Amino acid sequence: MNNKIIVFTKPWKNESLEELVALVKGMGFDGVELPVRDGYQVTPTNVKENLKEAVAAFKKEGLEIASVAGSIEKDTIEAMGEANIPLLRVCLKVDMEKGYFASVKEHQETILKHKDELLKNNVKVAIQNHHGFNIGSALGLHHIMEGLPFDIAGSVLDFAHCGLDGEPISMAYDIVKDSLVLINFKSAYQAKLNGPDEKEGEYTVLWSTSRNSLYSWKEAVSLLKKYNYEGPICLPAEYNYLNGENPIMGDEAKNRVLYDLDYLKSLMA
Repeated sequence: MNNKIIVFTKPWKNESLEELVALVKGMGFDGVELPVRDGYQVTPTNVKENLKEAVAAFKKEGLEIASVAGSIEKDTIEAMGEANIPLLRVCLKVDMEKGYFASVKEHQETILKHKDELLKNNVKVAIQNHHGFNIGSALGLHHIMEGLPFDIAGSVLDFAHCGLDGEPISMAYDIVKDSLVLINFKSAYQAKLNGPDEKEGEYTVLWSTSRNSLYSWKEAVSLLKKYNYEGPICLPAEYNYLNGENPIMGDEAKNRVLYDLDYLKSLMA
């Protein structure tokens, strides 16, 4: 497998752009998914000026910005077009006041309103499944993609969220294989917070390394090989503590994501 492996740089919020580039290169990734969010190296207000600068800084070290995690906004789309970044990764919420299908339709309409901008700038909205009150499963990605052309939108399959939703990953892959633009490898499980004698169990989601994954990374890589997936693979570097501190940042996140990267590369070899 020769897929490019990128890392979501969310845990490294306080580093300068130069420090971030050096960090990613030192860890051995091929590039990044860059957050365009308040408080990060590139923000929604400075995206038109700073995104091209970020691309140049990574490119100088042989790295690329393969995707942006941000909002579906004109300035971001245009800045991505100028910087030749193809994927705008989003998670989409379900408003239960409106209901699931109404929420799906509303998100489809929002993306379609930006169709001309997306086409002009050669950018796709990359929709990721996320557990909870979101488009949460591969089937959810299928629902929203039914109303969107592939030239402006695609699916980001996150196996960890499939696991939290109880969706078998082989079934999940089969559902979205024709619209895939990005694969996420991260790990989570439901950790019990109270004792065995309570009338109801209380649980929280714990984000961890591949050691504690609800799904098999080995099976996931086998699926990618079986279907000849050639797109990028992202390690979101999302980890937290049982006491609710979320996310783990800085060097602690680095140590965990290096463990996951080493294991992923061993499976891909």
